[in-house]
Amino acid sequence: DGAARRVVLATKAYFPWKNRPNAGGNSWKALFAAIDDSLRRLGTDYVDLYQIHPSDDGTPAEETMEALHDIVKAGKALHIGASSREDDREINVGSRLAARTCRVVSVAGAAR
Repeated sequence: DGAARRVVLATKAYFPWKNRPNAGGNSWKALFAAIDDSLRRLGTDYVDLYQIHPSDDGTPAEETMEALHDIVKAGKALHIGASSREDDREINVGSRLAARTCRVVSVAGAAR
């Protein structure tokens, strides 16, 4: 659509939304399944903000951040964030990855 949006469209991932494998958590596969399902439900090609909530101890933080980076590169989200202070682990990894790749990545943490 050529018209500018008048709202900020955001969605988040972590909790299982379907009774199937990879529906939940912050693994690469789970985050891509979640964003694709959200985009389909919302009837859009991208969201302004895609957030993880909460941290996933079963998935390495590097995998989570790589997935979020790939989601932005694929044009499915403009910005990424974390909706819980528990996500500091991913935010710290994201900052290191952004510095290493010299690419600006928007990472927003929740206020305490």
